[in-house]
Amino acid sequence: MRTIETTITITEDGRMTAPAPSGVAPGRRKVVLVLADEPERTHRPQRRALPLTQNGRLAENVTLSREELYDDTGR
Repeated sequence: MRTIETTITITEDGRMTAPAPSGVAPGRRKVVLVLADEPERTHRPQRRALPLTQNGRLAENVTLSREELYDDTGR
């Protein structure tokens, strides 16, 4: 028995697909699935450039809060 962590795709008609790891022989297998409550995000948050002054220093109004550094609001 082997534990495999991967991402599956569930199609509109209810079928599930997942890549098989290398070294696993073809055939029907019994599996146990644990589905996350929320679907996986299809995009990764983009990192933003730090706001620097012309001489390369951080601007005075920069707080370096998470909201300023990453767009991870899920929108």
